[in-house]
Amino acid sequence: MSPEFPTETGNIVLSDDILITGQGNIYLDASQGMIVNDASSTSWLTDGDNIHQGIDWAIKNSMFTVDVETGQIKLDKVSD
Repeated sequence: MSPEFPTETGNIVLSDDILITGQGNIYLDASQGMIVNDASSTSWLTDGDNIHQGIDWAIKNSMFTVDVETGQIKLDKVSD
């Protein structure tokens, strides 16, 4: 069984892990909003006490790809 977390209005704000036992997918559906991370609880987005501007820019501008098999996030669609 795969857990589903829908919302008909508003956002889904992630501030901690979503863990499942065994195998399966986690489905998040915010058809009238966004799925976002609580910035105060996502340390990989920070550069000291502030949001890392490069990572913030890449996410806001969809300059990344996600490997659905591994969950790895890679910078994409940018040049040096």
